[in-house]
Amino acid sequence: MRKIGIEKGLRKFYTLLIVIMPILNIYATEWIHALGIGEFFGIIFLTVLFLWGCKYKISIHNKYYWAFVLYLSLNSLILTIVIPDYLFSETIIRILKMLFYTSIIFGFSYRYLDLKYLERVYLKIAFCASAYVLLQYIAYTIIGINLPSVLPNTYLLNIMSSNEFRIALLQSNKFGFRPSGFFTEPAHFCEYVIYCLPMILMKNRKNIWHYIVFILTAIAILISRSAIGYVCMTAIIGMWLVIEKKIQTRFIIFIVVVAFITISFKFGFFENALNRFSTVKTIGASTGTIRLLRGFIIFNKLPFGYKIFGIGAGNYAAFINSYNIITMFDRSLARENEYMNTISMILVYGGILGVLIYVYALYQIIRNANNMQIICFTILLLLLVSSNIFYSATYIMPMLLISYKIDEEIMR
Repeated sequence: MRKIGIEKGLRKFYTLLIVIMPILNIYATEWIHALGIGEFFGIIFLTVLFLWGCKYKISIHNKYYWAFVLYLSLNSLILTIVIPDYLFSETIIRILKMLFYTSIIFGFSYRYLDLKYLERVYLKIAFCASAYVLLQYIAYTIIGINLPSVLPNTYLLNIMSSNEFRIALLQSNKFGFRPSGFFTEPAHFCEYVIYCLPMILMKNRKNIWHYIVFILTAIAILISRSAIGYVCMTAIIGMWLVIEKKIQTRFIIFIVVVAFITISFKFGFFENALNRFSTVKTIGASTGTIRLLRGFIIFNKLPFGYKIFGIGAGNYAAFINSYNIITMFDRSLARENEYMNTISMILVYGGILGVLIYVYALYQIIRNANNMQIICFTILLLLLVSSNIFYSATYIMPMLLISYKIDEEIMR
């Protein structure tokens, strides 16, 4: 009985850690600024689970996805040996990061993830995050107070100190205020809370709490003015209207959507998002251009052999400098900065072969999916082509939701 109680506690803590890791990973450890707080606690807890799992079998699932990780890891190691400018330390760090997140998704989660508990905790945190976005908007619009998004006197993962970030944010607000809740960017907020929408829509039994969370989250996404948030929410509701068979329910949601769209145009939310979409074809510091196009342009400039097998993970800057690859984005973004969307990053790291293995692995995951998983997979695809979520805490949630089914009696 004691062992059962301990394992139940481990499952709950493990699930809670996964849910809050994207928020914890906003902050970096003081001694290693490239290591997120969430990753730090995750490494410690996975070590505990591994030692506990020595007595019990920890299953490894989805051999095709592990094949992708193995290919990218071995490919990166071989290229590090072959290319003189590559650093083993950079390659090893990237491989360890891939193994860490893959072990969470397709290793420990099979035994320790509690999906029902994940749903309950995630909806509560999404509610709090959305409520804070609304509070930020009201405070700034009505009384001109800029409520902070991050804790003061902390280090932010791969960015700057929280105090420097706050100064930069105050400067950017002169061009239009966009609340982001507990996150550093409105897009990151949307990427975190967006999954509660299909969770709620696809439940057979909804209560007033679910409707409150859904409406508040939808409002928060609208006022965040995040283009990717708008696209994902539109895709979710559109797919649900096709799937939902109850005419009365469809009509109610349709009326709510029309009301949201009317309010959005009234307050200029859609106009801001459309302006961000319109920057995709422009040259310069446009985030739309950088996220959607930069990686593919870099891939197009790779020598033929690297287009097939990729340049490996971890030494992007060394490769770019070695082969003197220049793009039109270098005026607004440091050439050594590897920021690009996830699909193009896999294409650059692993080449065409790597992308083919990755796509086949995703197909194996989704081929027996239920309706909710199909919607979550659609969100994942939208994020893969628009955001850099590859092996980050944000990548865990969609991969878990499409890989493991919540109780079939609850979710269709």
